[in-house]
Amino acid sequence: MGTPAVAPVKNKLNVVYLKGKGYAHQEIADGVWVDEDTVTEKVRKLQDGGLPGLLAEHYRQGKG
Repeated sequence: MGTPAVAPVKNKLNVVYLKGKGYAHQEIADGVWVDEDTVTEKVRKLQDGGLPGLLAEHYRQGKG
């Protein structure tokens, strides 16, 4: 079993792999347990920034 840090990366790669295989966003969302907006976001990140753009982690800083 992988480490927890690996799970988000695997999820992103699964989304774009299934998109490349021709699956619809709703099918992908159902298969990897995310919503359609998340699928769209991941595909767009890959299109805009390639693999580095997809895999980059962007965190929001809270007010503090």
